[in-house]
Amino acid sequence: MNIAIGNLTYRDIFLWRIATAIFWSIILQALFLIAFLVIINFNPWHPVIWIQHSVAISVSLGTWLYICPLGMVICAQGMVCCKDFVMVNKYCGSRFSIFCNIFSLRNLIICILHVIIGGFITWIYLSLLGGKYSKLVTECGTEPKRNCLVEEYIFLILNGVWIGIYFFLHNYIFGSKALLFPVVQQLKFLQVKAELQPLLKQAMVDAFTPTLYFVILYYWKGGTIQYFVQDLVGYNVEDRSLDTIFGFLNLSLLFYAWFFSSMFMLTMYTMKLLFQVTLTEHTVFPVTAMFGHHDCPTLYQALAMADIPIIQHLGFLDLKILAEKDRARREELFTLSQPGGHPHNWNAVVEEGLKLINTFTENLNRANSEGQPMADTKQTAPVQESTPITSTFRMRNMSLRAADLACQSQGGAPPLQPTPFESAIRALKLQWVQTLDALCKKPGICFAFGELPDAKVRFQLAQAQPVVWAVQGLSRLAATSFSEDAYGVVQKDLPAIIAALLCLKQSVDRLQKAGNYKRVQRAEHEARMKAALRSAVKRSLYCICIAFGDFVKELPLSKDALQQLHCFLAFREG
Repeated sequence: MNIAIGNLTYRDIFLWRIATAIFWSIILQALFLIAFLVIINFNPWHPVIWIQHSVAISVSLGTWLYICPLGMVICAQGMVCCKDFVMVNKYCGSRFSIFCNIFSLRNLIICILHVIIGGFITWIYLSLLGGKYSKLVTECGTEPKRNCLVEEYIFLILNGVWIGIYFFLHNYIFGSKALLFPVVQQLKFLQVKAELQPLLKQAMVDAFTPTLYFVILYYWKGGTIQYFVQDLVGYNVEDRSLDTIFGFLNLSLLFYAWFFSSMFMLTMYTMKLLFQVTLTEHTVFPVTAMFGHHDCPTLYQALAMADIPIIQHLGFLDLKILAEKDRARREELFTLSQPGGHPHNWNAVVEEGLKLINTFTENLNRANSEGQPMADTKQTAPVQESTPITSTFRMRNMSLRAADLACQSQGGAPPLQPTPFESAIRALKLQWVQTLDALCKKPGICFAFGELPDAKVRFQLAQAQPVVWAVQGLSRLAATSFSEDAYGVVQKDLPAIIAALLCLKQSVDRLQKAGNYKRVQRAEHEARMKAALRSAVKRSLYCICIAFGDFVKELPLSKDALQQLHCFLAFREG
């Protein structure tokens, strides 16, 4: 399933998808509420009366008024959490930076929203359930004219508050917030339908642990909570039995606590599912600017939007799908400009793709080298130095190279002697750096402010999804250009594409052999991205070698690059 952006801007694309996810999330909560009403009013002996009563309650104004506050909170949480997909991920390499990131103002707002949603869901279902658990205050059994607190109601409401805090810490702070794009693009309805039943089972299972934690916490501090509520509302609890072992033998109370926790889990899981389904839907970006719609983003502009990650992800996803399935848009990409006869479309796309791949390779090499001992860093030379850049690719950076040569030509001039003031400033800076290094080596300071092992490697692997699509898209475009590129616009950049892929392959292989990768495997998302990146690079090189065959040997590549390609040509690379 894909959509064309028409005359929408970046902001319109993102806000429209966020609004769609929030709207359908509220609709799903209403459906869950109606299903709950149908179940609690079940009457097998009078099915007609049961259906009539359920329909009457479901469409009544009082029932829908319960949805309004919950919908407002869900809307607020959606608008706050959507910034995770707009903002660039922040690198936190030390325990102190992670601690500061956890206790930020934005996380505090999200935690409060989780708590409110947990309390609202419990309150709504208790109010519709009726019975002895639906009110905070009721008449005392021994003195009918006196009101007493219902401790079971307090227990269930506090359980809803607790489940909000638990979910925020477990899933938002210490969990993964990465968007998982589907391997096969499907209709949104089919994706939601396929995931609802597994999410329901997962919510029912995941609700056991926080409910058990809350029962233990209430058994330990239940008396303190009772006295606090009594002083707050001015009523007493008639029977103080829930903070004892026999008090928790009330199976119906424990069932309701688990059930409301499950409903909260299901609410949050479905909200995350709807965000993922709507934001990862394929968007078709135009290859060239549309006449009369200059604000409409093109494919090249989407690829360059590094400051808005979701738009850049959608751009590289569209590039991959264009290279695999859309021949008409590939022909538009391979065409020359009129007048002039220049491949502006291809130049813009290939430059952004190679820029992303080369930048990722450099960062991954740097992170992997810093994570290894000093004895191994000498053996880990930069990969890109061994692969020369072709002359055709140098012509794009002619002005930059001319500036570099001009700077180098002036290198023979004698250096200026620093003044005494500059010498003093340099000495103070050196002393300051040495003092900081000495402090960082202290055990306590190193534990708090020292960089965590493999933090940079894991951070780079978490950003690998658009790189995987860039590798797949450029390699497939290069392979299809053998038969579809009538003007040969791809052939001049083929050596640069192969060189970039080989450099990335060496970086990923070295990461596989490094001993610190064992710690990276603990993070499921990073391990998945590493495996996807490794397989994508190998598959892409095979795709190019199969398409061009022995013609690859005639490309202006280094001996080391040709030797590596020989393994792919002979199908010996595993």
